[in-house]
Amino acid sequence: MLPLLNARSYFSFLQAVPSPAELVEAAASLGCRELALTDVNSLHGAVEFVTAAHKAGVRPLLGAAVDCAGQGRLSLLLKRGGEPAPLVTAVNRASLAGEAPLSCLAGGKLLVLAGEESAIYRCLAGGDYPRALALARELKDLAGADFWLGLAGNRALWAAIGELARAVGAGVAACPPVRWVQPKQELAYRALTAIAGLAGSPGVGLPARPAELEKLYSVFPEAVAGARTLAEQAGGELPLGKFFLPRFGQDDAAFLRSLCRRGLERRYSRDRGEAEARLAMELEVIEAMGFSSYFLICWDLVRFARSQGIAVGPGRGSAGGSIVSYLLDITRVDPLAHNLYFERFLNPGRVSMPDIDMDFCYRRRDEVFAYAVQRYGREHTCQIAAYSTFGPRGSLRDAGRALGFPKGEVDALCRRVPSHGRLAAILQQDPQLAAQAARPPWRRWFALAAQLEGRVRHTSVHPGGLLITPFLLNQLVPLFRSSGGDVCSQWDKDGVEAMGLLKMDLLAVRGLTVNQQVTLQVGRARVARRYSPRDPAALRLLQRGETLGCFQLESEGMRALMKRLRPRGVEDVIALLSLYRPGPWQAGMVERYIRRRHGLEPVEYWHPDLEPVLRDTYGVLLYQEQVMQVAQVIAGYSPAEADMLRRAVAKLRRGEMQELTREFCTRARQRGYTGELARQLLDILIEFSGYAFNRAHSAAYGHLAMFTVFLKARWPAHFCAALLATRMGYYPPQTYVNEAIRLGIPVLPPCVNKSGLGTRVEGKAIRLGLDYVRGLGADAARLIQARGKTPFSCLRDFVVRAQLGEAALRALVQAGALDCLEPNRRKLLAALPVLAAVRPGPPDLVGQLRETGPLLLPDLPDLNPARKAAGMFASLGLVLDPDWLAAQRPPWDLPRVTAADVAALPRGRQVVVAAAVVNRRYGNITLDDFSAQVQARYPGPIPAFWVWARGRAEAGRLVDAELRPLEGVLTR
Repeated sequence: MLPLLNARSYFSFLQAVPSPAELVEAAASLGCRELALTDVNSLHGAVEFVTAAHKAGVRPLLGAAVDCAGQGRLSLLLKRGGEPAPLVTAVNRASLAGEAPLSCLAGGKLLVLAGEESAIYRCLAGGDYPRALALARELKDLAGADFWLGLAGNRALWAAIGELARAVGAGVAACPPVRWVQPKQELAYRALTAIAGLAGSPGVGLPARPAELEKLYSVFPEAVAGARTLAEQAGGELPLGKFFLPRFGQDDAAFLRSLCRRGLERRYSRDRGEAEARLAMELEVIEAMGFSSYFLICWDLVRFARSQGIAVGPGRGSAGGSIVSYLLDITRVDPLAHNLYFERFLNPGRVSMPDIDMDFCYRRRDEVFAYAVQRYGREHTCQIAAYSTFGPRGSLRDAGRALGFPKGEVDALCRRVPSHGRLAAILQQDPQLAAQAARPPWRRWFALAAQLEGRVRHTSVHPGGLLITPFLLNQLVPLFRSSGGDVCSQWDKDGVEAMGLLKMDLLAVRGLTVNQQVTLQVGRARVARRYSPRDPAALRLLQRGETLGCFQLESEGMRALMKRLRPRGVEDVIALLSLYRPGPWQAGMVERYIRRRHGLEPVEYWHPDLEPVLRDTYGVLLYQEQVMQVAQVIAGYSPAEADMLRRAVAKLRRGEMQELTREFCTRARQRGYTGELARQLLDILIEFSGYAFNRAHSAAYGHLAMFTVFLKARWPAHFCAALLATRMGYYPPQTYVNEAIRLGIPVLPPCVNKSGLGTRVEGKAIRLGLDYVRGLGADAARLIQARGKTPFSCLRDFVVRAQLGEAALRALVQAGALDCLEPNRRKLLAALPVLAAVRPGPPDLVGQLRETGPLLLPDLPDLNPARKAAGMFASLGLVLDPDWLAAQRPPWDLPRVTAADVAALPRGRQVVVAAAVVNRRYGNITLDDFSAQVQARYPGPIPAFWVWARGRAEAGRLVDAELRPLEGVLTR
């Protein structure tokens, strides 16, 4: 088959349809043996492309379509056997600066192909042959024999191209612009280019039969021969399978050993035998794999953060199984005490880059980023890409626009569809929407959306990824500039890992910020003295499921599970974090665990020898480490072998499984177990290993979650204030206002005399910060500066000293922030133009003004509670007065109840609840009305944030709900 020299993937961003792997698979199925990926100023897909090509038996030709100064867009291909650096440099210059200088084409490292997006083509299409000739000669002078002219889709220009090629002595190569791989994708391609404003862009799909391409170019046989010659010259490889770690110092291994020795003496003051042996084993593996510098870099970042008072998490993922990480204070969970496996983290039988994710205070994580950049150099560090794909709502919106549906109709449909999930699943959940999707003209709309869904739309930045290289980035790493101006790798985390590059995950966790804020306000020593993982008050909150705002424990489902399990300590919290996932629910593990925990069914271990392994989880195979332990007990596997078995059964690699089954049964029989038991246990491992969770991760996060619950139990006002200050994110702030009120803690509006920028405790109440006032922006800091140490004495004093505009004054009035100076908000709103116009006079006049008494305001009655609530909601996005909600009158003649009442209602009772919609997930919503939260089944669009909800009570929730907006408060 004709080599494909001009194929693109969705990494050309709205200029092609297939993924790199999809493109390779389709080309291979037609018998294509040489394929070039030439995405626009992009090597985003290079790793996926090369990997897929090797698996499919296709020779990958590394390339890109690069915008070059004065020459338009040229296809650049690496020469066979060449290093990626010349291509990466050209792509980076174009990606970062807009175009690559022509000097990038010199040096004999790249093949240059001028196709129909080149300036040469444009000149020929416009009839300017002399200019086209001049441009071709320029490229010929730069690239010599490596310069080629491409024959693409515009056959009317083929003769002129042939003439031009003969005139400058360049080769001609057939290069059809492949932009989709299946006939049904053509509409998606037309839609994508329309969305990008590139309607009419040339593009073809892969033919049904390989001979069709040869037939297309049969009138120009030298172009077919040229394509084969060019493909033979092209190639290039990525250095996959290697590791590129920067050195930390002169002798990384020796320095790591010395740090660990110090940590050993500090962590294990006596009886160090087991710890000494474990440390020796881990260091031997780490040094043999060449990863000493990796641990030192992690240690350095954590050490810096702690030295600056930046909160650091206890660790996450399998790194908790490493005693080296523990001794370096990278993690805070003792792997020996929790029976965690190093081999789950770093297996000597399977060489792969370690992966230590680190959590930091979300407010100050960027300081750690900045330190890393300063420490290792800007030319060696950058952030990492993340790929944003078409979600269900986005795909419907773009498909509707491309097909010409009216904007109002597109918006109305998209309001019915969540932004996450899959269209097919959403249609299953919403029969009305599914019926609409099956009718013309919506059928075509939904079909196109399904074609777009899941495909990459644009790049963004990984929230915590940092790339550190031992060489200059430009030597290997393709780059782009984010919308915020940061330089990032074009590869995402998977691409970076596949390339063996060092990826640090520095994650911002709001829960750490909440805990730190509470601890600092209460006092570190006081918190440390009182903390116990079995604190009675904390356990009461856990058992009642009253953990709103608590790290990892605040979702509705998790709180319901805690009420059933009734945790008795941190081990139960660790188990909860492993249980609360879709797999264990579907496999019946959650029900089995709870029933056995409460003695409602017998505990079974399959064999008495497994009781020590499964006793703590009541015979339920809950942790991945238990899978490894079963293999050790029954078949005598080493920890490394057991981890390899765990990986194999989790991924169900059938080829490996046959051999592993034979080996497992043979080794079990050698240890005295029957083959029948061995096969039974292996079947159980296969069934449940996919649901088992990483205990190291659960242990670290379990301890952090337990500490968070302790803080809430002992200092609820400080805790709720910290939640509101950090705006945790799982629920909107209104949820935490309601929770504080349920706990008997008043939440006060911002106050120009008492509020700081952030939210804080004031006596036994919580005072919202001025940063909650929408539209105030930088005026908040200026107001605080104007107030200084002297509160505003009256309204005139405030407007003279603060000097705010009318919009800022309106926001403060609506928020209740001026109630301390004038409680009648209607008067203030009516006088806004006058208040905004007041200006200070000379110093003596200012003093005189302060003495002349209050400003004259119109004599008007104050706003009613509903109008106050509406204004406060417009300014703060919050309502602080439960009495306002209680005074509302429902639109239906049905009994009105609170959310807390629903749990006790008989099945089928029709009732009405007034509440805020604080969460939505898969056709279910969470309603919160200051008394409690209640779930409701409602798949339709949300009409407002505060709503009336009518529905039938069923098992403590509402079903068949109908929503209407509360009058006066319609939006977030």
